[in-house]
Amino acid sequence: MLTKLVSTGITPDQRSQMIAEAAYYRAEKRDFDSQGQEQDWIDAEAEIDAKLNQLSQEKSAKAPH
Repeated sequence: MLTKLVSTGITPDQRSQMIAEAAYYRAEKRDFDSQGQEQDWIDAEAEIDAKLNQLSQEKSAKAPH
């Protein structure tokens, strides 16, 4: 994952913040029921990592070879 972060220009702290925000919005949709907190984080992490992977691939495709 670190390689993808470097290629996207996103720091590990920024990634963590992005995941936290995505998890918050997931929790908000559930009216902050505490039963789903862990799953919110897992799902948010997968969502953010997928977006970062896509961004990394797009940047790689645009880079001169």
